[in-house]
Amino acid sequence: MGNRSNFLIIGHRGVPSLAQENSASSFKKAVELSLPMVEFDARITKDNKLVVIHDLNIKHLSNGNAKVHDSTLKYLKKFNYANSFHKKSFERILTLEEAISILLPKVKLMLEIKENQNKHIEITKALVAIITKKKIPYSMFIVSSFSEKLLIEIQKIDPKIRLGFLFKNKPKTNTKKAIKNQFHSIHPHSSIARQCLIVSKLKRYVWTVNNPLEVAKWKRLKFDGVITDCPEKVLKSS
Repeated sequence: MGNRSNFLIIGHRGVPSLAQENSASSFKKAVELSLPMVEFDARITKDNKLVVIHDLNIKHLSNGNAKVHDSTLKYLKKFNYANSFHKKSFERILTLEEAISILLPKVKLMLEIKENQNKHIEITKALVAIITKKKIPYSMFIVSSFSEKLLIEIQKIDPKIRLGFLFKNKPKTNTKKAIKNQFHSIHPHSSIARQCLIVSKLKRYVWTVNNPLEVAKWKRLKFDGVITDCPEKVLKSS
């Protein structure tokens, strides 16, 4: 698997312990902390724009109530996405391009694409167009998803993109799928990650790990990194 000394502490949706998840403030905190990599989420809108948000509906994160895939970017931009963190702060939903502009080149990207089964082609085209437009080096990002089909679609359009397969069950079956498809990495949930120890060709990133002692365990087991909600605390203890 190559050199394992570069163990990555990866901020989960930025630095959610210090700022609203998947927000400009959260990503700026990641840059300030000099995190090596940030994991964050993207969904496609009604008008085929990629926006940075985890939830299908904006109601839990904002003062609005709408499904991302049923809404235009212009409509989604109307709301405050900081409600769940601090009532006095204000955060607009970010486009993928806006998030990239904040993080690169100082912080590498681990972009989780949320699946929309009816828009695999649109998601892939939008993603590749942004990568091309921003001239992002392939070494600076990983695209991950729970959807094997979506990852394969991306692979067809641009085989140079490093792809990560997310899963929280069936570790042996899903690892075999990742190997068969020649993905770059596997991203197992911490509850099943031990069953992925035999992999020798893929990078391995564990989610979501917040206990410094557990982080040390995965480093000792020669994983490549952990995705954590409190990267600032993990960094201090590592």
